[in-house]
Amino acid sequence: MRNSSKQAVFSNPQFIHSFFCVHQPNIMGNLCAISISTADTVSRCWDCIVGQASYICKLEDNLKALSVELAKLKARSDDLKHRVDLAEQQRMKQLNQVQLWLSRVQTVAAEAEELIQNGPREIQKLCFAGCFSKNCKSSYKFGKQVSRKLEEIVDLNEKGEFERVVENELAPQVDVRPTEPTVGLESTLANVWRLLEEKDVGIVGLYGLGGVGKTTLLTQINNKLSNNLFGYDVVIWVVVSKDHTIEKVQEKICEKRVDLIKVGIPVPNQDNVSKLIFTTRFLEVCGKMEAQEKIEVKCLRKDEAWELFEKKVGEETLDSHPNTRGLAKQVAAKRGGLPLALITIGRAMACKKMPHNWKYAIEVLKKFSHKLARMDQQVYSLLKFSYDSLPIDTMRSCLLCCSLYPEDFFISVNMLIEC
Repeated sequence: MRNSSKQAVFSNPQFIHSFFCVHQPNIMGNLCAISISTADTVSRCWDCIVGQASYICKLEDNLKALSVELAKLKARSDDLKHRVDLAEQQRMKQLNQVQLWLSRVQTVAAEAEELIQNGPREIQKLCFAGCFSKNCKSSYKFGKQVSRKLEEIVDLNEKGEFERVVENELAPQVDVRPTEPTVGLESTLANVWRLLEEKDVGIVGLYGLGGVGKTTLLTQINNKLSNNLFGYDVVIWVVVSKDHTIEKVQEKICEKRVDLIKVGIPVPNQDNVSKLIFTTRFLEVCGKMEAQEKIEVKCLRKDEAWELFEKKVGEETLDSHPNTRGLAKQVAAKRGGLPLALITIGRAMACKKMPHNWKYAIEVLKKFSHKLARMDQQVYSLLKFSYDSLPIDTMRSCLLCCSLYPEDFFISVNMLIEC
């Protein structure tokens, strides 16, 4: 009888009505009663089982629907980007909500494409007309992901209708870039600034050793132009790395809303009144680029080098021991007036207050300058010193990982974490 009643109960849970009562008298003698319906509990469990099964049964249909909805989303996204590009060419500013939607689409689309790519492998696990799986746990998990991603894309499609994509506020004509105060570059900066006002000079080349301050100097000019454009329409900053492609350079120029038909760098002349200023390590490049003015960015003089190094180390450290300042001047003198070396080593030594730390630094720098005599010894000995100065091996490994990527390459934080 008990077995048959159990079968009757589960085949028709509506007829189950059991009550569990707890009676606890308190000081006043009142009673508290709690009742739980087993029918509701079983019904919820049943709905849960059916819902989980539907993720498997509808997997194939949901994958097809996901592909269709994803195609719609991409088309809507492309149309929206085109509207934004046209408006930005008129120097209008993209709305934040549009930018957020496009960013979300990029992320969700990548996730959906991965699910679609893995779809055939998961479908092979299905059996009995697609209602069961050889690996229920795996199929259920994948089916749920597909279903949720489908809902997310449908929602994004619905929210992707924008009446306005930009506002009339003009985009900045100059992108101000972060920089530090310079030492010893004032005269060179004044010289380049003068050339910006002259109509006869269209192309200016800045050349000098790596780490001498060419980019810092150009950054100062860029930021100064944000306050006084001299009648120029727009300032474009482009990084041309060693392994650059023409398309990447053109893409950077396009981002500043230059007319696509005129993409490229026009030869500066008195008619278009444009200027081209570039930096390079080699004088020969200035010649190949037909620079009308070639300006060498030189290393700092001895007094300028000490002034910069003194700022980076700090008075507290330099005054911590009677011998520290004298040793610090020896370290600064061995860098040959190279700003990057002075800044990097100055920061690394800012907390070194004992004379033996400074003596060790002098020996290390002397040793590697000799070993790397055939290369750019200033830069390479600096890299070695910076590497050795990192406090833990994890940071050293991270630096080595970063060095594997090409110049001007966007390095994902997640990618570094995995490495």
